[in-house]
Amino acid sequence: MIKVKIIDGYTTKTSQRRIEQVKEIFRSSFPTFPEYADEIPPRLRDPVKQGYNSKLLILEKDQHIVVGFALVVHFPSIHISFLDFFAVRPAKRGAGVGGSLYEALQEHCRQVGSHTMYLDIVPDDPALTIDPEKLIQSRKRIRFYERYGARVIVNAAYSQLVGDPPTSSMLMIDRLGHDNHPEISQIKNDLVWIFKRRFPKSSPPIYIQQVMETFDRDGLNLRPPLRYPDNKVLPSLSREKMAEFRLVYNPRHEIHHIQEKGYLESPVRMQAIQDAFEDFPIIEEVKTQKYNEEILQHIHTPELIQYLRMVCNRLSEDHPFYPDTFPIRRLDIKPKNVPQQAGYYCLDDGTPLYKGAYIGAKVALDTALTASDAILGGQRFVYAACRPPGHHAGRNFFGGFCYFNNAAAAAEKVSKSAITAILDLDYHHGNGTQDIFYERADVLTLSLHGDPTYSYPYFSGYVTETGAGEGKGFNQNYPLSVGTDAPAYLRTLGKALRRIREFRTEILIISLGYDILKGDPTGDFVLSYGAMGKIARLLSSLEIPLLIIQEGGYHLENIRRGCKSFFRILLS
Repeated sequence: MIKVKIIDGYTTKTSQRRIEQVKEIFRSSFPTFPEYADEIPPRLRDPVKQGYNSKLLILEKDQHIVVGFALVVHFPSIHISFLDFFAVRPAKRGAGVGGSLYEALQEHCRQVGSHTMYLDIVPDDPALTIDPEKLIQSRKRIRFYERYGARVIVNAAYSQLVGDPPTSSMLMIDRLGHDNHPEISQIKNDLVWIFKRRFPKSSPPIYIQQVMETFDRDGLNLRPPLRYPDNKVLPSLSREKMAEFRLVYNPRHEIHHIQEKGYLESPVRMQAIQDAFEDFPIIEEVKTQKYNEEILQHIHTPELIQYLRMVCNRLSEDHPFYPDTFPIRRLDIKPKNVPQQAGYYCLDDGTPLYKGAYIGAKVALDTALTASDAILGGQRFVYAACRPPGHHAGRNFFGGFCYFNNAAAAAEKVSKSAITAILDLDYHHGNGTQDIFYERADVLTLSLHGDPTYSYPYFSGYVTETGAGEGKGFNQNYPLSVGTDAPAYLRTLGKALRRIREFRTEILIISLGYDILKGDPTGDFVLSYGAMGKIARLLSSLEIPLLIIQEGGYHLENIRRGCKSFFRILLS
C-alpha cells in the first residue's frame, strides 16, 4: 500500500524518522547544497519566524519507507503556494511516485485555499544551464510539471543571475485546475510576497524592480509545453460496437472523499475516466438504479454490512477512522468495543471508515448491478465506472480501498441467467472475489496480478489456491513477477482466456485496473498504454458479452490514456 502523509511539525518520533528519510533523499537529489536538508525541521516548527507556512508532503510505501517528498510554502493571506523542493528517491524514479505525489500536492494546495502554485526551476536553456547533465535533468523536470498543467512564464529578468553564489532560474505557474490565469497585477503582487518573504537575501530591490518592469512591458507570456501527448492515429470506432456499448456512471461517488491524508483513491480518478471518452462519439450513459440489499447479503455477511452501516453513520465527515489493531490468531473472538472491531473486519490500516464510505460503497454496488442489468438486457459491452473499487472486499472483510465487492455482486446477479466467469486484471490479487466464490462451482474466478510474495495483499493469490469443496478447480491465479512486460502479460492472459473458453463462459465480468501500467505508484509492471489496446483485442476475440468493472489505478495520466486505448480498440 502507498500513502501520502502531511507533516507540519517535528514533535513525534515517527515524524522525526520520516524527516530523516526526507533529508537523505534531499541530499542525493540536491548535492550542490546538501546542508539545506538540516533546515527543514526548523521551518516546520516555526512558521511565525519564517513568515510563511511550510508543509512537508511525503509518499511512503510499506514499512514506512519514504519514497518521495514535496516541501511547499503557503501564503494563506493571498491564497497562493510556492513549491520549494520536490524529489523522489532515485531508485523509485520513473515508477509513478512523482506523478502521484504531485497530484496529491495539487489537491493539498486546493484544500488549504490556494488558487495558484508557483515553481522555481533550473532553466532548460543551455545558455543559462551550462552543465549538460543538469540541462538534461531540467528538461525532464519541466516536461514532468507540464504534464500536470504547469507552464513556464517567460521573463528574462527573472532568469538573470542573482544570489551568492549567483544562480539562474525559471518561473512556472500551476493554476491548480483553474482555466483562467491571474491578472498581471496579481502575479506581480504574488511574486513580491515570495521574493520578500521566502528569498529576502537573494532578491535585492533592483532585481525585483526589473522583474516587475518586464511584466509591465511584455505581459504574461506563457511558453507552450515542450512535448505534447503523442498523436498516434487510432483505429476508427465501429458504429455497430458503439451501439452495443453502455457506460454506467454515478456522480454520487463523490460522497466518498477521504481528504485528510492524501488518500490516493480519490474522486479525480473518475474525472480521468470521463476525460478518456472526450473524443469518442456520443456515448449512451445508463442512469444508475437503486437496488435493495438482497444481492449484497448473498455476497457479504450480515455482520459486515451492519457494521459498516452503523459505524459510517456515527462518524463525522471530518474525521476518518483508520483500523490499527488486528487479530493475528483469534478470529473466533470479536472485540466488544465498536472501534476495535474495525481491525476484525479490515485487512489493513490504509482503508478508513468514513461518513460517506457506506453510501459511496452502496453507490458503486448499484452501478455494477445496473451494468449487470444492461448486459442481461442484450448489450455487448458495458463499462461500470465504479468507485470505490471492490475486489479486495470478501465475505466478512473489507480493505485495499474496497468495502463491498462490485464484481462479485454483478456475478451473483448475472450467474442466475448465464454461465459466468470473473477475470481480474487489476495489478493486485482479487482476494475478496476469490474468498466469496472459493467454494462455489457456478462462477469461475481467475486473476492475473503481481506475485503476492512482493505485492499486496501478500497472503493470497498463489497458484496453489484453486478452490475448495464444490469450488475445487474453479479458482485460478496467475501471479506475475516484478517488471512484467506486455509480451509476458499477454501470454499469461492467453492462458486465462483458454480456461474461460473451456468453462463455456457466456458472460465475462472483468475487474479492470489501470495499475498494471508502468508508472502506477502501487504496481511494478511495465505495460504501456498500447498494451491496454492489445488486452482489449484479446478479450474481444472471445465474442461474448463483456461487463467491465472498474477497480484500481492511481496515476491519473495512466487512467486517461489507458482507458482511452482500451476502449478505442475494444470498440473499433
